[in-house]
Formats: sequence, C-alpha cells, structure tokens
Amino acid sequence: VATRQGVSWGYYNNWTKQEPPTRYEVRSGHDHFFAWRMADALGYAPDAIPHDDQFALTGLDEHDHANGRRWPVLACLFPEQVDRVDFERDGTHVETQYDDPFAVGWRSNWYHLGHPAADGRHTWKATAHLRDGTTIVREATAEFA
Repeated sequence: VATRQGVSWGYYNNWTKQEPPTRYEVRSGHDHFFAWRMADALGYAPDAIPHDDQFALTGLDEHDHANGRRWPVLACLFPEQVDRVDFERDGTHVETQYDDPFAVGWRSNWYHLGHPAADGRHTWKATAHLRDGTTIVREATAEFA
C-alpha cells in the first residue's frame, strides 16, 4: 500500500529484534524474505528465490534461546500461500499454527510462549501445508545444555 501511494515505510521486525532472544543482525528467514519482497515491489527485480528455498526453519541456532525457552519459527517468502504449519520435536507433535508468524507458542505480538529448551540434542520438524495442497518439510537440530 505504501509503495502504491508513494509514501515512506520502514521495516520493523519485533520477532527477532525486540523479543527474546533478541538478535539485531540481518538474519535468514524473515529479514531476507522481507527485503526480497520489498525489492520486488519497488521494481528492482531481485533474482528469483527457488521454491525450495522460500521456507526456512529458524530459531534453533546456538544462541536462539532465553530463559530456558526456544522459539522455533517457519519463515516463508509468501506466508499467504500457507494454510497451516505443524511443528514436531523428536517426532512428537508440539503445535499447529495457522497464521504468520508460524512460530511455536505464538499468541500475539509481545506474547509468545515458545517451547521449553530441554537439555540435549533435539530434532525439530516443521511441515507447511500450502493452500494448493502441497506440503513443505523443514528439519533442524538444536542442542541445549
């Protein structure tokens, strides 16, 4: 809307910049996808991102935890194409999210519960069910001690 109306706009990502665990660098996932969509909307014709690279399971890096909790999220270049995302840890269903951000424990801005960061090595799986009937699966491991 802002670009169509010729007004200024800004990027505010409270997901990784304001809520724990706060990290200010530009990150893969949400930050990268937002920059791509803005470049495209502004007519800069960025290189196409292959469909398989348009989904990123984030929040599981070494420093992505705070107060004994993690916030796994499936970032999507086109979240409007996603019907729901199912999250599993070690093969057990944890949660289903129906809205962007597709994050474990997300309830509203400034209120997301995350998931206990249990000691040891754990495998996370996010299955995105797209509106066209296809699924995209991302897996990652995380350690916590």
